[in-house]
Amino acid sequence: MSRERLREKIQFYLMDWRTLPGKIIDIFIIFLNLLVCVIFAIETYEISEKTIKLLWDIELVTIVFFIIEYIARLYAARDRLKQFLNIYSMIDLIAILPTVTIYLIPVIGVNIGFIRIIRVFKVLRIFRFLRFLADEYFFFGSTQNAC
Repeated sequence: MSRERLREKIQFYLMDWRTLPGKIIDIFIIFLNLLVCVIFAIETYEISEKTIKLLWDIELVTIVFFIIEYIARLYAARDRLKQFLNIYSMIDLIAILPTVTIYLIPVIGVNIGFIRIIRVFKVLRIFRFLRFLADEYFFFGSTQNAC
């Protein structure tokens, strides 16, 4: 398969929710967003170290899927700069960076106060839902009467 055909195929499935694979991908991403938001909410409570570790592991796996989706959207875009500067892409990137940064903190040795500030940006993951809510047809088709 040529690179151009691969890009077209990725773009088709990531951008077109009308196909079954496209709908499955979008619903999977929505589920992952919900999962990360639930994890963020749970982390605001006093929980055991074992639970914190489990939530962190789940978040890391989830972020890997977000990174793959983000890179695939950039790769498949006809105009990559336009895709990169798109508000939803910016939200996606800003939502991914806190976990990646926190994961890399032990390696680069940054101050612990910085980690607390970065974690606040995880809330932006909620805005990822805007991509799906922006299209009135996404979930159940048009809500207007056909008459």
